[in-house]
Amino acid sequence: MPVLKRAIVGASVAVLPLCGVQFVVATSIPFFPVEALVEEPANGEPNSSNEDRLVIAVNVGTNPESVLTEIEVAAGSPASIVSEVSGAVIVEFDQPIDQISLTAALTEAESLDGVEFAEPDERRFVMESPNDPLYLSQWALTSMYGPAPAAGIDIENAWTVTTGSPDVVVAVIDTGIQPHPDITSRLTAGADLITDLNQSAEGDGRDDDSTDVGDACGSKQSSWHGLHVAGTIGAVANNGLGIAGLDQRARIQPVRVLGRCGGWSSDVADAIRWAAGLAVPGVPLNPTPAKVLNLSLGGSGACSSIEQSAIDAAVGAGATIVAAVGNSAADLDTSPFAPASCNNVIAVAATTRFGDRADYSNFGSIVDIAAPGGLKLTSDSERIVSLSNAGTTTADLSRAGWTYTSKQGTSMAAPHVSGVISLMLAA
Repeated sequence: MPVLKRAIVGASVAVLPLCGVQFVVATSIPFFPVEALVEEPANGEPNSSNEDRLVIAVNVGTNPESVLTEIEVAAGSPASIVSEVSGAVIVEFDQPIDQISLTAALTEAESLDGVEFAEPDERRFVMESPNDPLYLSQWALTSMYGPAPAAGIDIENAWTVTTGSPDVVVAVIDTGIQPHPDITSRLTAGADLITDLNQSAEGDGRDDDSTDVGDACGSKQSSWHGLHVAGTIGAVANNGLGIAGLDQRARIQPVRVLGRCGGWSSDVADAIRWAAGLAVPGVPLNPTPAKVLNLSLGGSGACSSIEQSAIDAAVGAGATIVAAVGNSAADLDTSPFAPASCNNVIAVAATTRFGDRADYSNFGSIVDIAAPGGLKLTSDSERIVSLSNAGTTTADLSRAGWTYTSKQGTSMAAPHVSGVISLMLAA
């Protein structure tokens, strides 16, 4: 459920120099990937139910054979008692039965006197670590790998409950995304919500093309930030390539709002609405509304009215919104940062491999949760590894362009929370 907190309202910035160019701001606040402020398995899951085996718990004094007869009639298939376990017998049909017959057999069994409960006998499997070669570098996902100590999130325990569901869509509202073989199969239709043609760097306005064409600004190279964030949430697992995402089955929806030298809060607000399935100007309705919206972006200042209105509408439509709190080592109770400071947002701070607050992470009472964001020390092993592109300004479209890189920031912490929420929704 979304976390409710007080709304913070303040004046917007009037004029702000960005990358050596001065932009006049009317109602929009410039937003950036937050760390810029500081510099399903391929073959699916096995079916866990074995529909030719049932567990029938019978009370003392009840003849299991009489129960068996009634089950055979209800299912329309012969069966036998193959073993006994603590307080129950295992009934196995001579051949697998369909779901309708299974339901009929279970319903009949539970209606009989002397039967405590009846249920399918469920298969269980060894939960092996993914075979992705960089998984052992993903200390943030588990405390078992990487340099010790590793204060990860213990994702493998979660995967024994669920590895996700394709019915859950996670929107990554960011720079868009570049094609990458470690995530392309997981993507669903996105959108480009940038209205500023200079920031877009494409020469067009809003459309259904969420491709990241680069966000280079002056001497700053393109970050491929949206791709990195999306990879943490949903990179394909068990494909023998790169990394494993937290959620192995959810669909990832790229929504482009950050371009050259950042983006505007007005575009972010419309992206929030669009991702949640609400109407916005310039693009058709989202055919696959997202349940989780990841915002690894923001800017200094209080939550604006346009942001708060969009967030409230999206939450009302059933979305959960996750936002990074920023990387200025600031107390957000006195120096707010939006949209993390907005009401109805789950605000995420960053922790290091040791489990303490990252020295760059903003903090304060508005923070709802902290997650691994890494720390830039002498080794990439302290940071968060995910997908990237080798292009410095524009994308490298060759096979050599499909790369991986390590970053640190609350931008990297937020998708860990979004990925966990998507698993919760699947469960």
